[in-house]
Amino acid sequence: MTAFPKVNGIAIDGCKDEVNEIFERCCGYIDGHSNPEELNLQPTLSELEQDLKAMQEIKKKFPKN
Repeated sequence: MTAFPKVNGIAIDGCKDEVNEIFERCCGYIDGHSNPEELNLQPTLSELEQDLKAMQEIKKKFPKN
């Protein structure tokens, strides 16, 4: 939390919808999260790779200081 004041809020606003979409999709695959069994979601390697690539691109917007 000591680095929290350094977080670029404008950058977060520019990507929070995409991050939240990926988060919600991941939660559908994890037993410990909202995983409605009736949906029977089966992630694919291709989908995982797409989400990983998207998150890596978002991460580039937040350089380490």
